[in-house]
Amino acid sequence: MNSPSFEKTIETAMYYINAKNFDTALFSLNRALELDISKQQKTLSYNLMAVAYGQLEQLDNAVLALEKSIALGDITTNGQSYLGLLKYYITLKKVNEAQNVGKLLLNTTEYFVSSLFLLLELVTFTKNRQLLNHLSALSIENIAIIPKERRFALVNKLVEAGELEHAKILINLDSAENGSFLPWHFTVEAMIKLKQNEPTQALQLIKDNKLENNAVSIAFYIALAQFYCNSGRVEEFLRLTVSFDNEFFNTAYLNEYISMGDLKHLVEMNTSSQIPLLQYQNEHNKLIAHWMLGDIEQCKTLIKNNIEVTTKNDNSKSLPNNRIFFKHIDRLLKSLEQHQRQTATKETKGETANLYIFGESHSLTLQNREISFEEQNYRAISKFIKGVKMHHLASEQPNQYKYYFNHLLKQVDSQASLFFIIGEIDCRINDGISKAAYKNNRTIDDVIDKTVINYIEYIAMALIGRNSPKVFIQGIQAPNIQKHDLLDLKRHASVIQKVNAKLKECTLNKGWVFIDIYSATCGADGWSNKVWHIDNYHLNPNIYSSATLMAIKK
Repeated sequence: MNSPSFEKTIETAMYYINAKNFDTALFSLNRALELDISKQQKTLSYNLMAVAYGQLEQLDNAVLALEKSIALGDITTNGQSYLGLLKYYITLKKVNEAQNVGKLLLNTTEYFVSSLFLLLELVTFTKNRQLLNHLSALSIENIAIIPKERRFALVNKLVEAGELEHAKILINLDSAENGSFLPWHFTVEAMIKLKQNEPTQALQLIKDNKLENNAVSIAFYIALAQFYCNSGRVEEFLRLTVSFDNEFFNTAYLNEYISMGDLKHLVEMNTSSQIPLLQYQNEHNKLIAHWMLGDIEQCKTLIKNNIEVTTKNDNSKSLPNNRIFFKHIDRLLKSLEQHQRQTATKETKGETANLYIFGESHSLTLQNREISFEEQNYRAISKFIKGVKMHHLASEQPNQYKYYFNHLLKQVDSQASLFFIIGEIDCRINDGISKAAYKNNRTIDDVIDKTVINYIEYIAMALIGRNSPKVFIQGIQAPNIQKHDLLDLKRHASVIQKVNAKLKECTLNKGWVFIDIYSATCGADGWSNKVWHIDNYHLNPNIYSSATLMAIKK
């Protein structure tokens, strides 16, 4: 029976979802479920509840709603709910549940492609070769229903996962259907050469087929950068700029070159592109460089010129990190202007020494500021390494992060004080330490101990022969993302607390100074006290002048 009361309640719930008032929407949906309604109406209510819970990042509740939804209908009538459930299972790393739902979706024509791509994401963190082989074989068997425009992305994923033979088969099937080899076929073949540790042949394949300036080559250039960087051969990659002077190579090049510290050269490079996405990616690196150079007006110009892309709500997976930097530096600019107004008439007492801040985006927070620690005035100078984690420096294997770290350290006077802000990325929920523990079947405590101890030891080894008056190690701030349910809340807060305890122990054992950022930023529940965060991850620079921030030494 079509109840007007139900229709009115659903209309109200959808209004609040569109208005992003998700708690009120959930209240309306719970009222709808109390009515005498049909299975179809219950299904709609549960699906909308999943949307609201998903937006609130209450993923377990979203899963529960979708599980109730699919119990009311089969996959032919409620396929979208099954697909949504698969996405959440993968996000929550519920592997068995994801595989079970995925198998059902793979048996449908309508949802085959979407579920195939989602299950390939599952393979990336489970390293399940059996599942990968199964998905590869299904791709070949069902190539006719895979849209042509998605085949490049599919084959690319197979190459990334190391399924090279099946990738080659798919290329041959697609080229046979097309009647000839396409540019993306040659590009993927070059990427396969990289996987086979044959970079010279890969580069030659790109040149022989005149793909240097083809848009599909951007995927190859990114893979090329990863190949050289992961094998500790960063300088070889950077020297390739002589051979590849085009907008597609430049995008991959700038993403690495920003961490070299050669900022003046970077801002002089030609980063223009006819492709708006590449232009935005290039300019976010220029923005970082101008900020570190103190070119405030140039920063303002770049932010203003890119405001439309930065604020556009299109959920693009290619832009989130770039947008984070535009938004972060915009907030830092506003904070700096306010700080300069407040301190315009204040005089600094005593000498001001340089303090070099090593880290990822958090190192940018103190740039262009003067701060005081241990009765010493410092001028903060960022030594930015994009995306660096404790894990990268703790690793026994060579990588680009170690290269950049040592390269930047050589640029710093051996008598200067050093400040390290690294580790927040390691502590993100369902990522870093938590993800490593899951993937390698180890305890959280074991991963934390090994990561933090090896991270501190790596820094200590790098500082041999230097005479830094002070070495500061900053802990991890309280989390400020949307809260999951109570279990997730406690577990995630516990991970950060344990990391901080180990960081403090190791830092003090070296005779260095530990900056207790967690105590200054956490509330009663272990999460952010909402005083110092300026977004989900970054802090207001004024915290470093706050009496609540403790510098702890032995």
